Amino acid sequence: MLGALQIRALQRKLVGAGKMTDRQFHDAVLRQNSIPIEMLRAALDKDVKLTRDYSPGWKFAKDGGSR
Repeated sequence: MLGALQIRALQRKLVGAGKMTDRQFHDAVLRQNSIPIEMLRAALDKDVKLTRDYSPGWKFAKDGGSR
């Protein structure tokens, strides 16, 4: 379920900003196959730059803590 919420948030970010259409987003997700959500985010969002020392930065709560 958390993965679905992350994909939904990524969809809202990319489609909402006009970077791609819903269809382009759907096709891009399916094209990536089965990879971790953070890597999917890096593959689709061109603002994310991967470096050798890259560390995932996905946050679930506004303050970074648990609910």
